Order: sequence, then structure tokens, then C-alpha cells
Amino acid sequence: MERWEAIVVGAGAMGTSALAHLARRGVRALGVEQFSLNHAHGSSHGRTRLLRTVYAEGPQYVPWVLRARELWQALEAETHRELFRPTGILQLGGPSGDQLDRALASARRRRVPHARLTAAQVRERFPAFHPADGTRAVFDPGGGVLFPERCLAAHARVAEERGARWNFNERVRAWSADADGVTVETSRGDYRADQLVIAAGAWVGHLVPSLPFHPLVERQSVFWFEPRRNEMEFAPERMPGFTWDAGGGPDRYFYGTPDFGDGPKFAGFSGHPVASADRVPRTIARRERDGVVRFVRQRFPDAAGPIRSETTCLFTHTPDRDFVLDRLPGRARVVVASPCSGHGFKFASVIGEAIAELVVDGRTRLNRRPFSLARFRPRRARPGGPRRRPPRAT
Repeated sequence: MERWEAIVVGAGAMGTSALAHLARRGVRALGVEQFSLNHAHGSSHGRTRLLRTVYAEGPQYVPWVLRARELWQALEAETHRELFRPTGILQLGGPSGDQLDRALASARRRRVPHARLTAAQVRERFPAFHPADGTRAVFDPGGGVLFPERCLAAHARVAEERGARWNFNERVRAWSADADGVTVETSRGDYRADQLVIAAGAWVGHLVPSLPFHPLVERQSVFWFEPRRNEMEFAPERMPGFTWDAGGGPDRYFYGTPDFGDGPKFAGFSGHPVASADRVPRTIARRERDGVVRFVRQRFPDAAGPIRSETTCLFTHTPDRDFVLDRLPGRARVVVASPCSGHGFKFASVIGEAIAELVVDGRTRLNRRPFSLARFRPRRARPGGPRRRPPRAT
């Protein structure tokens, strides 16, 4: 049986980053992934992801996202490939939107640069946007857009170059831990390691049934549009990435990115819970498409041409929609580094660094207490999973 110092399960955003940072620390590490690199079954694909530094989810995230941006830019320099485009991020909401109020409070507390804009100022500065009078906006100059497939490939390459090994198309069937280490059983054989990192995204509930909460897996749909006119308005030099709280709950929350060659990207947060990450319907129903089309026609009318392409991805939520990054209670050799509740990709670079710190040093430099499993009470079986919470921006 092969022996490793660490095994990482999952080659999505968190897993590839974790293996790269472990390899940088000199750890003899193996990565195991049930699909190929950059597959479209999970949560780490879709051509673009937002990186926001004005963070409505809470000021506790700001040190993490600032460090994440540093690490993405360092990875760019190391791999000589663009991973992050600093377009800025525009966050919009109504006169009394909670999401925008939380973003402003977080920015003020952490002294993150930002600018408040009126609807008229948005229309003048960013002609692609057509907000109604009374709309409030916050511009985040430190934000931008990540290219997820490139990010995963860059971390995977660094891991290999530093001595780690990837085993793709190999499914983990079970694992067990004892006083001397961890055994991982896969579709190809068994491995032994000193420590195990589970970064399995939507499959975390299957691999870690002892989690003190029920992960809620949702299928989301995203769309790329063909602009009808004024195509240059949607170029990344003129259009920032955005989030838009249109009011009325998760069905009225949208986000998007500028045109990087495939058309501007738009999506909503009207996710559909799925029973299993292995049985996800991939056909997008007309009603799912119609909500985004109506939003684009109203607020981005020049972009409201035909849909060029569309895809689905998975969000995996905790009950409070915050992250999990912790050792599994009663299993000191096992680190759980997911789920991330639909707003985690931007943090992958720093979460990978924190995983390596936890494995090697036993602690992390940044405060991971908000992401501990101790905040959840031991779960009781409850049909339907966690209660619906307000959406989190991607």
C-alpha cells in the first residue's frame, strides 16, 4: 500500500490549491479526483468568477480575500498566465437593500477602498448598466474577475512541479482514520497517509456523513448573451463585474461579468436543490432561463440578444452560508475544507495556503474561527436539509 504524508480528495478550486501549497511546503502529497481536471460536474468551472474586496458576507472575510488576491497575482507571475483581471466590481441594490448596507459596513470597518455611486453616476460611468432612479451602488476598485479553468490548471501544474502526484478519474469509496494515520479506499486501490484533506465540494456530505449539519446542494444556471448593439460597452475595459440585489429574495439576485470573448455572462441565484451531486439534471428549463432574460432586458438592454451558451454548476451551502475549514471532530488527522456556500472560488488560493498551514504547522495565520465546525450543533435528521437563507454573491 502506497504511503503519503497527505492525501487531498478533490481537484476543484480548493483541492488544487491545497495540493499546490502542500507541495510548496515540501509535503509528499497525493491528489485524488473522481473526474478529470477542469470537469464541468462540480463548482469550479464557468469561465469567470468574481473577486470582491467590499464583502457583504462580513468583515471577517476581508483579510482572507485580500490575501487571496495577493496569492492569485503571485501565481500569475509564477505560471506566466493571466488568472485575474482587475476590472473592479459594481454592487447594486435598492434604496434599502440589506446586501449593500452590509457591504458598506464591511468596507468601512476594514478600510477597504470603495466609492458610492448614484444611479445617474452608474449610467454615466458604465453605459452597459441601466439602473432605475433610486438604485444605490458601491464600486469596488480592488475587485475583478478570475478565470477558473486557468486557476485550477495553474495550481495543478505547480503541485506537480513541486513533487505532488495527481490521480484523476479515480473515485474515493471510503476512508478510515486511526491513531497511526488514514486509509483511503478508491476505485483503483488503497492508500495510506499521515493526514487527509477532504475538499470534495458537493460530494462532502457523501464522504463525511458525520458533519454536524446537512449540506444543501443546489444546481445553478449561467448564461452568455450575444449583445444586440454597442458591443464595446461590455468589454472588460468598460464594464466591471457586478452583483445586483433587485429585491424580493434569492429569485431577484443577479450577478455577471463582462465579455471576454464569449459574450457578457449573467446569472441569478434561483438555485434548485438536488438530492445528490451524482444525479444532477443538466437540462436548463425555460422558466430558469426566463428570469435571467427578463433581468438582462430590463437592466442591460443592449446585451439582450440571443443566448450564446449556457451551463450549470453546483453550490453547496452550510446552514449559515459561511465556510467550513476545520479538523473533523474526533478525527484529528482529517481536515474538511468545503463547502463554501456559493461564494468561495475567489478564496481558493488562500484556503489552500491555510490548509497547508493547518497540516504542517497545526494552525493558520489568518483567523479561521468563523469557519470552524464547532459553530454547528450536532445535527438531527431533518427532511429537506437546512432552511433557506438569503443568497450570497459569487
